[in-house]
Amino acid sequence: MALPLDIFASESEVVILQIKAKALQFFQEGKTIINYGVAGRTVGKQMVASPEEVIAACNYALKLKDPATYGEPPVDRYVVRF
Repeated sequence: MALPLDIFASESEVVILQIKAKALQFFQEGKTIINYGVAGRTVGKQMVASPEEVIAACNYALKLKDPATYGEPPVDRYVVRF
């Protein structure tokens, strides 16, 4: 299941940039599985979304927050708010 593009739209710009930085770090490291150890056992956890999907969703949210800085979001993706 793909990550909805507007999943981070309600977050602040600072939070979106933090999420994007972490996803970019995972992308650069080639991480798709997080491993950690508990009491001598290693456990793996598949991430819900790929780093590429998270980065795309962050870019979209940033475009919604500040189009002058990050560019306009695609026309067919505008969120109508009342």
